[in-house]
Amino acid sequence: MKSFNSQTNQTVIDVCMQTYGDLNQMYKLMKDSGFLNISTYPAPLTPFVFNEKLVTDSVFAGYIKTNGIIINTGSGVPPGTFSAGAYNNDYSDDYDN
Repeated sequence: MKSFNSQTNQTVIDVCMQTYGDLNQMYKLMKDSGFLNISTYPAPLTPFVFNEKLVTDSVFAGYIKTNGIIINTGSGVPPGTFSAGAYNNDYSDDYDN
């Protein structure tokens, strides 16, 4: 298992795309992380736990991690702009080992 800390204005959907590369594991991400309200924004740096063995689009997930892209469709992002943050160790390889 790995963990990812949510960023400012990220939705749970954003975090799922960030970690799994698609939305197929949305319920699992929420359940495993104890975040059961899809209609609220997680606070910045909320830890989300995910199983890297269940990533279905490893090319996409690897690309966004390698290039420091933060998926952010939440409020506070002006229309027509792209929000990409720098990689800053928000990923952890040693969660719950």
